[in-house]
Amino acid sequence: MAGRVKAIRATVSMKIALSEPLLALVNNYVKAICFTIFWLKENVPNPEEKGVLGKVHEELYTKLREEYDLPSKVAEDCYRDALATYKGWYNNPRRGRFPRVYKPSVWLTPKASYNVDLDNMTVRIASVGENYHWVIPETSRLHELEDEGG
Repeated sequence: MAGRVKAIRATVSMKIALSEPLLALVNNYVKAICFTIFWLKENVPNPEEKGVLGKVHEELYTKLREEYDLPSKVAEDCYRDALATYKGWYNNPRRGRFPRVYKPSVWLTPKASYNVDLDNMTVRIASVGENYHWVIPETSRLHELEDEGG
């Protein structure tokens, strides 16, 4: 199989312990992404046009920062996430119902929105100001318990 080697893009998902500032960030993000998706439906008839991302940034960046209290990079991630969701719906030939956000998840950019410390098993999310420890699944803890004799 000849050809160039393509880089693999991976999505990493982790469970972390909750706190009030983190919960507030997630709730604000979900509200902001819902608002952004509906804004796109009303104001962007064709998301494939050139310059759409610039228009969205110009119109929504300040609003997401001020009204939804999102940090700078998280606000950018929010409208990019909403634009990706909207484009997915727009490019679907059958379209179906308009997309809604039910599952609270936050799209974060590595290094700009968060940092991971593998040695201490912590994640630091920008502007939340705390280190969050990963919630270790029970199956991975079984080996530790066996080694301890418990």
